[in-house]
Amino acid sequence: MQTIAVDSRLAGPIDIDVCVQCCVIWFDQSESAQLAPSAVVELFKIVNASTEKPRLPLSSALPCPRCKVQLKFTHDIFKAGRISYHRCQTHGRLTPFYQFLKEKQFIRQLTPMQISQLRADVRQIKCSG
Repeated sequence: MQTIAVDSRLAGPIDIDVCVQCCVIWFDQSESAQLAPSAVVELFKIVNASTEKPRLPLSSALPCPRCKVQLKFTHDIFKAGRISYHRCQTHGRLTPFYQFLKEKQFIRQLTPMQISQLRADVRQIKCSG
């Protein structure tokens, strides 16, 4: 992981740990909520720049980088819908890039009406990945 200093909504920068190869971000307690808009954009640029690099799969047993206790896979609900991440009860959470993008509303789920419209209009979908 590499540590990146980004702007916070509070006074001064905060350090965010990012692993580009694994496509995850470590947030200490409440750091995600403290991110300034410029910090979200900076992290978005890091996520976008990592799309060409080979990705390493996440282990099923992930230790907390602070206390080394195994992280628990967790589902949560945010403004943009449901997200999943790995959390430490005490220190923070490990969030995959995709879930971070959902949390910050760069990606959103389609409404039932939009899904119905797609079913009616689209005959074939080609998936690139």
